[in-house]
Amino acid sequence: MTAPRDSASVPSPITESESFSNESLLSWARAESESLVRKTEDFVKRVFDPYRRRARSASTEFAVLAIGGFGRGELTPFSDIDLLILSDGTLDLSPAVNALWDSGRRPSPLFRTWQDLSREGIPDLHLATSLLSGRFLLGNPPSWREELVPMIRRSLPDFEKKLLAETRNRWREKAGRGFQQPDIRDGRGGLRDIQTWNWLHIVTGSPKPPEELKPLYDLLFAVRFLLHTVKPRLDNRFLLVDWSLLAERYPSLDPERLAHQVGRTLKEVSKLWEEVLEPSPLPERITLPRSRREFFSYALTEKPFSFPSLLRFLDQKSFLSEFLPEWSLLEGLVRNDPIHLFTVDEHILRAVEKAERLLKNPPAFLAKLPFPDSRDLLLAVLFHDFGKGRGKDHALESVRIAEELLPPDIVSRSRRQDLLFGIRNHMLLSLNAFRRNIDDPLLISRVAHEIGSLRRLSLLAYLTLADLHAVSPQMLTDWKMSLLERFVRRLARQCRTFLPPEDLARKVIEKRKDRVRRLISPEKVSALQRHFAMIDATYAFRFTPEHIARHLELIERAEKSGLAVDIEDFPDAGYTEFTVVTPSHEGLFCEIVAALTGRNLDILEATITTRTDDIAIDTFRVCNDRGEAVCDSARWQAVIKDLEQVFTGTIFLDELVRTRLSYARSNLPRKKGRKEEYHCRFDSPPDSPFIIVEVIGPDQPGVLYSIARAFRDCNISVSSAIVSTWEGFVVDVFYVARTPFENLGERKVEEILLESISRHV
Repeated sequence: MTAPRDSASVPSPITESESFSNESLLSWARAESESLVRKTEDFVKRVFDPYRRRARSASTEFAVLAIGGFGRGELTPFSDIDLLILSDGTLDLSPAVNALWDSGRRPSPLFRTWQDLSREGIPDLHLATSLLSGRFLLGNPPSWREELVPMIRRSLPDFEKKLLAETRNRWREKAGRGFQQPDIRDGRGGLRDIQTWNWLHIVTGSPKPPEELKPLYDLLFAVRFLLHTVKPRLDNRFLLVDWSLLAERYPSLDPERLAHQVGRTLKEVSKLWEEVLEPSPLPERITLPRSRREFFSYALTEKPFSFPSLLRFLDQKSFLSEFLPEWSLLEGLVRNDPIHLFTVDEHILRAVEKAERLLKNPPAFLAKLPFPDSRDLLLAVLFHDFGKGRGKDHALESVRIAEELLPPDIVSRSRRQDLLFGIRNHMLLSLNAFRRNIDDPLLISRVAHEIGSLRRLSLLAYLTLADLHAVSPQMLTDWKMSLLERFVRRLARQCRTFLPPEDLARKVIEKRKDRVRRLISPEKVSALQRHFAMIDATYAFRFTPEHIARHLELIERAEKSGLAVDIEDFPDAGYTEFTVVTPSHEGLFCEIVAALTGRNLDILEATITTRTDDIAIDTFRVCNDRGEAVCDSARWQAVIKDLEQVFTGTIFLDELVRTRLSYARSNLPRKKGRKEEYHCRFDSPPDSPFIIVEVIGPDQPGVLYSIARAFRDCNISVSSAIVSTWEGFVVDVFYVARTPFENLGERKVEEILLESISRHV
């Protein structure tokens, strides 16, 4: 647990009227830090002075040295108080350490005897680097202070090797340069890297610290100090959630601009280290292009090295902006987007690298599509996010920049139009696959007409995969990959025929009907005919013939008992399919959500099908809180029992959710939701019988139930739901009936939704 800060450690805030220029920020942080150091130093001396006097009276040696950040004269409100305490080992110093804790400070004492240091020299890397920043406070000054560097060289002949290994390990563990939410102390390019560079120079004489490191260090330290004034805990990461904290306390501060400065600073420091730890795979003496046209021609021609490698090399050497001037605006650029793991420049480089790998080893579901031109794909991926950070539609801005920078004779006119189409629509497949009902023939027809050809679909599919992989290594789960694959396959079939939506629907229904007929007994054929006469093409698209055959059995059971359920586990895919067949009634979707939510099950997707005879076939794909299939029969029996009690009115919905979720809410470290943190978006596709409602906000237990409850209160029926969760945020998409929605209006529906979330979450 983090110790509380006493009044001496809390800095005075910058006034609202003061400009937040770099100069004012640095001078303020340095002055406040020096004040903390003075107060802490005075307190440490008072605490340890009795022990110094006691050691003097006993004729023993005793000394206290400030090391680490305290030794460098740098403290923040959450800094450790690093101390090296030298004694003969007979003094009980625990009361002094406890006094530091009691004051609200964070002591980090390192105890050594005089004999240890004189006999062993410097025994380990941690002590060596701590002493390099050491400062004597009180007691007997160590005689070896002037001989520290020779002692380190004698005691640790592999000092440089160990320090470089420690840096590599830290880079693997801490997010720094290239990450949207970097650790500015220990991450790649952070404060520790600059300190390490200086330690290497002091002990080995090389590398020579460049002059620009000092202002870079000062900026990172000032930002770390600033963050520690608003964070409620020890945390050296510059998180997106910190933006609102900074803006609230310091209204004159622009958190986005500051985050961009930090990103560029981390990158500048990293470039120095990358030449030592991660040298470019390209030869140093390559012939660099002399013009932009030569750059594109040179880059996209077969060479002993790849286009992504060339981009990395030019970026590391700070040459890339000479050929792509807008690149300098993207370096270290952070967007207030929790889905993206990397800064814009790093995301683009990773996307180009992934695109090249996809060209060499394409996924199986793209095998039937035309193979895209590698140059067009790499250029489209390179430019797809160039328009970010300009306050406009970044896709349209990216197209404008690509048109300006691409020489007209690099690609033919037709290929150039395809390339620009890919840049403009690089989010088309992912947005529709993950946030729309891909079983809707109208959607498939509309998107296929927008794409226009298999050639463009292929370019978009490769571009989408490269883009998603570069968003985050965990972005494309098996579930999302399956959605994208299904969507692309359907678009490919539609791009070959361009059937009208009604013909596409009729074809799908007939095809499904024929395949189901082979799975059932002859006496059930008449039931099959009635079933397909009462459902739509969305249902036929969504369910396999095996599913539909099972539905016929469930419908027969539900007509006798009023309720039939089916549970099928898909362990490899990480979900369980829960199907409820029952006579439809108002609020059915909300009741099923309550039963699942009450047992702490996460809902990934819901498909609501209601036949014209009011038999509902509601299918939910769910997982447990570890993202696994729910292979627990006792748990499912409890869900079914809860559902039966809800249907009969034995238990009320709010009571069910409140009592069942109390334990989950108390044990999940999630921030309490506020009404204004959730946002609603509405879409009304032409020719669609549904309104699409998106709800976006923090992921917390009970969010989906609160939304379903709001729809129930508004008498709005839900046709399908797609639930996505990422990095602590949800994007829940619902297809709802038009008539009651239009009667209420968007503003009223949004008001009821947000009020329900604030009441139930």
